[in-house]
Amino acid sequence: MTSTNIYREHFYAVLSTISTQGIHRMEDLLLPENETLYTDLWLSLQGYINYYALASKNQYSRGGKRSDGNAARLRALTSRGMETEDIQDGILIHIIDKFDHVLKRPLSAQPAYVYAMVNHRLVDIYRRIAPVSFSLDQTVSDEADACTLGELLSDNRRPGPEETFLQQEALREAVEEQKRKILAEADLLSPRPAELLVRIACTHLRMKPGKVASMLVKNGLEDTCSMLLRSLSLQYNLSAEEIRGCLLSASPSALKADTADTAQVASQISRLVYRADKRLR
Repeated sequence: MTSTNIYREHFYAVLSTISTQGIHRMEDLLLPENETLYTDLWLSLQGYINYYALASKNQYSRGGKRSDGNAARLRALTSRGMETEDIQDGILIHIIDKFDHVLKRPLSAQPAYVYAMVNHRLVDIYRRIAPVSFSLDQTVSDEADACTLGELLSDNRRPGPEETFLQQEALREAVEEQKRKILAEADLLSPRPAELLVRIACTHLRMKPGKVASMLVKNGLEDTCSMLLRSLSLQYNLSAEEIRGCLLSASPSALKADTADTAQVASQISRLVYRADKRLR
């Protein structure tokens, strides 16, 4: 068995266990009694995506047409400045969020369906950053006095005082709205400080679960909270003292930080992000 097939077989084995236990919804998989199984799913799915689906070099359509596969697409994205880890983590979180669709399918069809989800997500990312050609003589709007793209990009054009004021006001209002949202979420999630912590890190500060896990394992809960709150204050001009106490009351065991296992902590963070998102919808 090749090394890539090992990841496929491990993933299938975890899916088989989930099926044997009669679990067909993520809501059930997130129950405390299924904590170990959820962690196994997260880790096996991560391996299946990173080392099997994204590592494929040749693919064929139903008509027999050959493509270069996901490995070539991944290289194309990294050549345009994207980080491999960001692509992998983004696809993993997307599939975890949509995993109910996987569990509704027969066990034999689940790995292929996940593989197709990886393909589609990768193509979506590729299309989103595909280069588009514009004429620099093209105007930015239909207004009679609208500037051209060339003027917009040129150092010779400077926004007037009124335009600068409006831009600053729009930015200030956006920041104020985000501050209100964060504080409202802090109030709603205060009984669940671990969920609030990962919500701040992964949603508002746009950090990957693996990065937050590394911080917790390396620096501990208190120092990690301090760093997150400092970043939150700088980014949103927010006095974080009012939520510091709540975050510090989070239990290291709720984040799996007491295991000192970065993979387990990252898996738990992913789970808590999912729970917090569901709770706030």
